[in-house]
Amino acid sequence: RSVLVLQAAVRRLKALRKVDVIKSEVECITLIQASFRSWRGKRKAYSRLFVLEATAIYSSSQLDGQFSAYRTSDFTESSFWCSKTGETEAQDITYDLACPEGIQSVQLLAPGDTSAPHECSLYCSAKTTGFTRVLDFELRPDKGRWQTFRVYFPGRARYWKLTMHNNHGSTTNMSLHACIFVRAQGGM
Repeated sequence: RSVLVLQAAVRRLKALRKVDVIKSEVECITLIQASFRSWRGKRKAYSRLFVLEATAIYSSSQLDGQFSAYRTSDFTESSFWCSKTGETEAQDITYDLACPEGIQSVQLLAPGDTSAPHECSLYCSAKTTGFTRVLDFELRPDKGRWQTFRVYFPGRARYWKLTMHNNHGSTTNMSLHACIFVRAQGGM
């Protein structure tokens, strides 16, 4: 009889340990799920900051219709804007954001060769004329990597002009894959 009591006690201890292990596993899985949901939520919230309505409405030059500045508005590496042959300095692309927006940063995707823009400036305006310079920066020829530049402009503007002063040494043309404007947080 005492053997049966002892066996029952051992089984009970094993069952309690098993329950503790299962509880611990459930807690761990719950933490992993919560972390993933938090990361996914932050990523989704950040993606809502992208001004997807931004459209390139003007460029100082383009190779032909296949390489128009509009191609920088589709946010892909497979299409791109390319200047006319020989146009390697002072190239502009003007974007219409559809309504005035406060912008916290601009993200650019450059090709990984010497045709990538080098020294650039970003301008903004309420109209398609009278632009104000808000940022000067240097872009690297870094294929496949988005480069982010913080914009320090406290107001809102509908039109934004990217001026690419020169490239990284190409004598043929200048090219850019994509440009994304990121809305300012906090109701600017």
